[in-house]
Amino acid sequence: ICNDGVLVKPKIVKQIENTDTKSIEVVETKEIRQVISKQTADDIKDLMLSVVTEGTGRNAQVAGYSVGGKSGTSEPTQDKADEGYVASFIAISPIENTQVVVLVAVYGLDENAEHQGGAIAAPVAKQILNQVLPYLGVTSNEKQRAEQDTTKKMVALPSVNNITVNEAI
Repeated sequence: ICNDGVLVKPKIVKQIENTDTKSIEVVETKEIRQVISKQTADDIKDLMLSVVTEGTGRNAQVAGYSVGGKSGTSEPTQDKADEGYVASFIAISPIENTQVVVLVAVYGLDENAEHQGGAIAAPVAKQILNQVLPYLGVTSNEKQRAEQDTTKKMVALPSVNNITVNEAI
């Protein structure tokens, strides 16, 4: 979803730096195939954004960043009732150019206490994103708006008070 519908081969290492020779070998991302269309991926990201802005994932909102997510709650099977509920939340940010994906799963929750993914796991995802996004240097929406505002020019318009529409035109 975050790669415009393209399945990529998972990798752990971004680059290898040789401290002796100062050489850097970048581990390239390998695309496998198109799994879903870009339009479908964009639609799902929009739905995930609405989960955080309007739905069960409100607790995952991070000031200055667009966050999408999906909450989950699963109950134990009858033969494993003592294992408790599982609350989960997956978050992506920023929506426009996703840099971070976080999955939080909390196991062993009591059915008589809060055990919904949006209430238990989403706040943890928020805490992680609050730390990781600035650490990675991901530009916040406020910074982007401030940069855009400096390119805007102020224009003074004449007053149109107490005149007719034709005069104003």
